[in-house]
Amino acid sequence: MNLYLVAPALALIGLLQTTLAPYFGLLGAKPNLQLLVVISWTLIGGGQEGLWWALIGGLWLDLLGGAPFGASALALLLASYVVSLSASAIFRERLVIRILSGLLAGLVYGLVLLGLLALTGRPTLWSVTLFKVIVPDAIYNAVLLPVVYVIMLALSRRVAARRFDL
Repeated sequence: MNLYLVAPALALIGLLQTTLAPYFGLLGAKPNLQLLVVISWTLIGGGQEGLWWALIGGLWLDLLGGAPFGASALALLLASYVVSLSASAIFRERLVIRILSGLLAGLVYGLVLLGLLALTGRPTLWSVTLFKVIVPDAIYNAVLLPVVYVIMLALSRRVAARRFDL
């Protein structure tokens, strides 16, 4: 995809993530819109494009959020990389793979972010945060990923179709 479209789109997603997403929680779990978009694109466009999206999206989250600068970018990069390794091109279209990719990405993202927060001296309660924040968020994002994937797939097809129409 065109970088001139991706950067502002990911900025908007980052803004929505830091302002509105916390209000769409369910049973204490919150959606991670940036993670959902990045992982969807990793499954659609492949690992290399997914890593670019993760870097740009993570930097926007770092600029707009409260985590140490670079923490969200690194967490998204690692989540995207793990998903790109685990989701074979043959099976990317299967619903189960998308759900498992969302769960895996959510766990990797949360654990990396928690580890980076601990390294920067922020107080962390590993077991409480893991079972009350990271796991519920990962499950919620895993359920949402197939929906976001379908939206992203439709957008990518629409943009691709417009390229050929010109």
